[in-house]
Amino acid sequence: MKTAIIICISILILFSPFDSNGKNEVEESAITINARLYPSGSFDGSWEVIIQEFPDLSGAEIKFTRAEGLTAVSFSGSAILYKEEFQPLKSGIIDQAFFELPENISPEFYAFHMPDYRLEICRGKKCYKVSLYDPENTINKQEHKRFKAIWDLVMKSLPKWPSDWPLVVENDSKKVIDRINKP
Repeated sequence: MKTAIIICISILILFSPFDSNGKNEVEESAITINARLYPSGSFDGSWEVIIQEFPDLSGAEIKFTRAEGLTAVSFSGSAILYKEEFQPLKSGIIDQAFFELPENISPEFYAFHMPDYRLEICRGKKCYKVSLYDPENTINKQEHKRFKAIWDLVMKSLPKWPSDWPLVVENDSKKVIDRINKP
C-alpha cells in the first residue's frame, strides 16, 4: 500500500503542469506582488507597493503607500493596470527566475540603517520572499541584478512616480524615474 501511494505521488509530480521555477503557474494564475522599502531602517518610514492581479487575468490593481517616519510624510494612492501594462512585470519575474533567488541578498557584514528592499510574490497560497539589504555592498552582484530588474519593473508600473520616492536600488535606475516623471 505504501509503495502504491509513493508511485502515485511520483506520477503526479512527474506529470505536473508546472516546471521547477513556477513559470507556467506565474503565467496562468493570478499573482500578488508586495514590494516594500525601508530606506534607513525604521527611522525614515517605509514605502510599499502592492499589486494584485485580477482573478480573470485581465489586469491588476496597484496600491502604493508611504508610512510616516522621522522625516517622512505619509501618502497613498491606487490605480488599475491593464493586462498589457502588467504583462512585462509577470514576464520579468519569470525571466529573472525570482523563485530561485536566495531569501536574503546582503553583504557579509551588516551595517545599521541601510536600505532594505523586500519583494514578496504570491501565486495562489504559495508565497516567496526575497530581501536585498544594503545593495551597494552585496556580495553576489548577479543575484542583486536579478532582484533589481524585478524591483524596477514594479516601480515602473506606478502610474505616477511620487516626487520624493527614493531611487531604485542603484543610480542607473534614475533612467526609470526620469521616464516615469515625464508627462
